Amino acid sequence: MAGRQGLSEEENRVFHLNYEYMWRKLSTTYYHVKNNTLDAQDIRGKEGLPSYTNLSKCINPKWTPSKGFVDKIVRFYNANILPEVDTHQFLTKDLSLTDEIRYRNDSVIDERFLGKYYGYYYAPGTRSKVSGAILKLFNEDRILKAKLLTGIQTDRQMTGFPLKQLFDREPLQKEDFDKYYQNLETDKQRCYYYEGTADMTKEAIIICFTGPDEEHRRLFLTLNVDCFTAGIRRPYQGGLAFVMTTGDGPFDAQFFQMGLSSAANKPFSLRDKRVGELLRIHVQENERIVLTSGMDRRWYELLLQERDIV
Repeated sequence: MAGRQGLSEEENRVFHLNYEYMWRKLSTTYYHVKNNTLDAQDIRGKEGLPSYTNLSKCINPKWTPSKGFVDKIVRFYNANILPEVDTHQFLTKDLSLTDEIRYRNDSVIDERFLGKYYGYYYAPGTRSKVSGAILKLFNEDRILKAKLLTGIQTDRQMTGFPLKQLFDREPLQKEDFDKYYQNLETDKQRCYYYEGTADMTKEAIIICFTGPDEEHRRLFLTLNVDCFTAGIRRPYQGGLAFVMTTGDGPFDAQFFQMGLSSAANKPFSLRDKRVGELLRIHVQENERIVLTSGMDRRWYELLLQERDIV
């Protein structure tokens, strides 16, 4: 294909499929990008795109672009979506068929939020026992990724050397968790390991986790960060998150709140009544479950009150 400008009929068909997929994945259009509207403020590589006139021609599926035009589109695609593709792939493979492995390469990987966090939440089926978790947020190949371990049963387990050693590993792999799990006492083997990819907006960190051994087992975590503006330079201490887990059954879902605290601070005890009180779900009169900014603020104030860098 090198050295020729035109595309075959099949290449042109696939190009238009991937061109439309690209804009859907970016949640914007060439109009917003070329006119620098708010809808395209986080889009990279705008300066390398073809002209507005030529981009508008792509609306017509019968219009055939030149090889140089396609190369520019592919460079723009790779500046915003990972994993990267080459021009041959863009012209021969329907990228939407592998959508689950493709992620927005947003420009908002904020160093203040990276690191390890202790997590606290109510164990399934009870309002009397708080379980622990460890969350790790990190930047890998320009993607914001996360690892999560839930089901921690005791303070000793949560702060012990084996768990610290596990989450200090670079990179942390599922095989490392398996070794950790096998060495646990039987009554402590209630842990679940998740791997995920995060989206960070100006208002929230949203993470979609999957269990590597059970792809049907998913966990979604949403953390509010709207008050942590760009002008604030100090590291993020933590906050309250909404969490939903799903399994392979139509009704196999759970919903709860998780409190997060930077692992740079002294952890709370799983028996701390103040922690348990702030994790309770509050249902409004219209049956809506709402995590209010006031509750989030109360959790943050508790973090500041007990802050003790170790």
